Amino acid sequence: MSRGICILVVLVFGSQCVKSWGKFWEIPATFKNDPWLRTMTSAPAASQWLGAVTDASNNLFVVGFVAGAGTYSFGSGVSITPTYAGESSMIVKYDRDGNVQWARTVTGGAGNSRFNAVATDSQGNAYAVGFQNGNGSFNYGTGSIIGSAGVNNFAVVKYSTDGATSWAKSSTMSGGTPSTQGAGAAVDETDRLVIGGFQTLAGTVDYGDGITLVSGVGGHNFLVLRYNLTGTTLSVKSTSGATGDHGYQSLAVDGQGGIYACGYHTNAAGALNLQDGVTFATVANTQPVFAKYNTSNIAQWGKTANPSTATSTLCSGLYASNGIYAVGSHLGTGTADYGSGITVTGPNANNAPFIVRYDVNGNPLWARTLTAATGAAEFLAVTRDSAGRIYAGGYQNQNTAFNYGGGITVQSPSALGNNAVMIQYNTAGTPSAAYYATVAPNVSEIRAVTADKVGSVYALVNQTGNGSFTWIGGQSGAAPFAGGFNAVIIKFVP
Repeated sequence: MSRGICILVVLVFGSQCVKSWGKFWEIPATFKNDPWLRTMTSAPAASQWLGAVTDASNNLFVVGFVAGAGTYSFGSGVSITPTYAGESSMIVKYDRDGNVQWARTVTGGAGNSRFNAVATDSQGNAYAVGFQNGNGSFNYGTGSIIGSAGVNNFAVVKYSTDGATSWAKSSTMSGGTPSTQGAGAAVDETDRLVIGGFQTLAGTVDYGDGITLVSGVGGHNFLVLRYNLTGTTLSVKSTSGATGDHGYQSLAVDGQGGIYACGYHTNAAGALNLQDGVTFATVANTQPVFAKYNTSNIAQWGKTANPSTATSTLCSGLYASNGIYAVGSHLGTGTADYGSGITVTGPNANNAPFIVRYDVNGNPLWARTLTAATGAAEFLAVTRDSAGRIYAGGYQNQNTAFNYGGGITVQSPSALGNNAVMIQYNTAGTPSAAYYATVAPNVSEIRAVTADKVGSVYALVNQTGNGSFTWIGGQSGAAPFAGGFNAVIIKFVP
């Protein structure tokens, strides 16, 4: 039976009555889907979220790092105690009601570590990917893994549903001084863990199980890795014979044989060869790169936006669904041409956010940016909710008005720097809502977004200081650490 329901909307965003659409929106009487805000209850240093995902049971997994030794508490007796004085990776699991289930970090090591992204499989296991720096002994719960001295080493850790570490792997260099890290992750329909990232500097990196990669140039190089779910390295892929810097920043799967990655290429004009016969032209300034692979790691197509000389553009995040929605930043007043007459022109000399839609064959369908703004802004992440609405999260700088089109204008409250913002789009690219803070004693940004299967969307906010932020709708939240960023989670129900 279809009926109207009244729900609270968060970022954190007041109450709103909506009408359900048939059985799709029917919610059982025993189902609870309230909005909430969570942060640490105590923290001796700064913290940041960098990635998030939900599993089939609508649990939320969030990853990032803390910036000092000591005990970080999440409430309900759950805490982590890293031992390194710098940055240490963290992963936390919440249920859909915001109850923290467990939290994990790394101990030991003699360098920084971060988890940049997280994926889940059909059994509710989580795979956290990122990097660890140097050849110290990093312990994620199953004994130590050791990388190479003086560089960032790729790291991936599998956690079971109860937070036990199943396995952990890193990379080592076997020639030169290359550095490497994972930036995006997903589990495809063949039960393979696929990871996107980059490998820097000329040399050879050993990813285990006889799988190595030789960097083609001295800068950044694309990286696509495949593992089975027991931790065996299956394959690695990069570019061939390319010049300039290029790396993947995000990766997603569509569940229909498509693996998509996006990132950037910069510093050299010429042909960018993804192998498998997929090549496209590049220019000297920075431009975004969008690529599709199949489940055998074979490149299907590669696309870019050809920017004018006044423009630099890169992709920061994507979501796959019958193609991709990709977001990032567009610098300057020039025009970026995505093909087929789809273009984006910057409103001022600063960074502006963009969102672009491609179909499964790499055809651009639409692209959007600001229609008017005096300051800088950027989209860092994108997701899609169970009703098909698209959410692009990031920041806009300074307390001026930003016009996103479709009647959506956002006036930020803080003059100190970045202000977190998230824009809702329909599938045709029309902006339909905005979520942001109305009171902000300091700076903030939305670093990651994700959605569950029952209509909720989660914004991973990094906000500075221990003052109270008030979000549109009147709800407020303060974080514990006064001297830097605090990792905050906001659940909303549109």
